Amino acid sequence: MTFELMRNCLGHEMGHMFGLPDADGDEAIMGPLNVSHPIAKPNDAEVETVRAIRADTQAIRPLTNAFTGAEHQILVIPLEGPEAHCK
Repeated sequence: MTFELMRNCLGHEMGHMFGLPDADGDEAIMGPLNVSHPIAKPNDAEVETVRAIRADTQAIRPLTNAFTGAEHQILVIPLEGPEAHCK
């Protein structure tokens, strides 16, 4: 396997670590491996998706357990639309 193909595979798998799903696009690092045209870096849409995922994680904040003093993570997701009115 050439360096370019290994870089493409590593970039693809790292994309999964950052929350990106597999894609159909030929010019996407998250697309299928094309041995005749390896992708060297994520495209603009993939970068923006990772940035959006990162921004969403800003809603995660530490929560201290009142009984043990241990810190835990809590994700606060504001509900919008009809689901927000469910009781």
